[in-house]
Amino acid sequence: MRTGDSNARLASIFKTSESTFQRMLNEGREALLVDYVPSRLGYSKGPLEEYGYAVHMPETKHPRKTQLTTDQANKSRCVTICRWVVEVINGRFKRDFRLLRIDHSNRALSYMMDYFRIAAALLNDFHVLIDNNVHANEFLNIINERISQPNRLADLVIRNNYNRRRAHFQPMAANMPEFEQFPRFSEEQMILFALGSYQIKQARSYYGEHLQPDGEFIIELGGDVPVQEVRELDGRDLWLIRGRMQSRHTRSKTYYVYIAVEPTLSGREADPHYYCHCNAGKRTVGCCAHVMKIIWYMGFARHEPTIHPPAEGLENIIDRQEL
Repeated sequence: MRTGDSNARLASIFKTSESTFQRMLNEGREALLVDYVPSRLGYSKGPLEEYGYAVHMPETKHPRKTQLTTDQANKSRCVTICRWVVEVINGRFKRDFRLLRIDHSNRALSYMMDYFRIAAALLNDFHVLIDNNVHANEFLNIINERISQPNRLADLVIRNNYNRRRAHFQPMAANMPEFEQFPRFSEEQMILFALGSYQIKQARSYYGEHLQPDGEFIIELGGDVPVQEVRELDGRDLWLIRGRMQSRHTRSKTYYVYIAVEPTLSGREADPHYYCHCNAGKRTVGCCAHVMKIIWYMGFARHEPTIHPPAEGLENIIDRQEL
C-alpha cells in the first residue's frame, strides 16, 4: 500500500509466482480486516447522528444570487472550521499510501474501500493525533459573538454601488505616509481575526501575485466618499479602503475588497468592518482570503524587515527572456 508497486513486481521481489502472491495478499488483507482494523477505527457503523453528532454541510447560493448571504456565509465557515480535520486526513492518505493516489483498474477497485479502512487503522494506530487549536476556546467565543452580526459594510457598498464609483477611490501605494496609522496586528491577533491560519497562508500567496514590478503593493483609499456614508456603519469616523485582486480560479474575475477601520486603534480592538464581493465575502465570522490579504499586509507584513513572496526563488531559475 505504501509503495503502490504492482503485484507482478512484488511477486518478483518475494521470488514467487504472481498467482501465489495474489493469494497471500488476499489472505493478509482479510486477516487485517478481521483482527486489526475493527479495534482501531472510529464510528464505522450507522449514521453519525446515532452517536450524538449533528451533520452539516456548507451552504449554497440561492438561485440567481452572486453571493452567499451573511447568515449562509457564517454557517458555512462554522462547517469548514470543523471540516479541516477531514482534509488533513485525506492528505495523509495520499501522502503516506501511494496505492491510494494512483489510478486503478476496475478489477482492483473492488478492494479499494478495504485498503482505505486498513490505511485509516494504521494512521489511527501510529500517526500523531490531531489536537485542538490552542485558540479553540477563543474561536468559539468569537463565533458565538459574531454569528448573528450583520455585515453593515456590505449593505453600505451594495446600496451605494461603490464597485462602479471608481472616481471616488484614489490609487495609493501601501507604503505611503497616508497609511502609516493603519492599525497594526500581531500574528496571533490575525489568527483570531480569521479564525485560523489558512487565510493567512493564502494572503501571502495573493501578495506575491499582486506585487508590482517596482515592489509596491497598490491599494485604493476612498478619500472622496462622503463621511456621513461611512459613519452610518457604527457612528465612528472610519477610513474606507478598497483593494482589487484577481480571482485565483477565473482569470477574468476581479474581486473588490472593502475595509472600514479606525486608525487610532490597533489589533482586534480596531474592530474593522470588511466586505468582499466574492462568494463568501459577506461573512462576519472570520473573513475570506481577499480581506485577509489587505489586513495581513497593511497591519503586519509591511512592518516586518523582509517579506518573501511564495516561490520567490523561481525568479532566479527561470529566465524571463527565454519564455
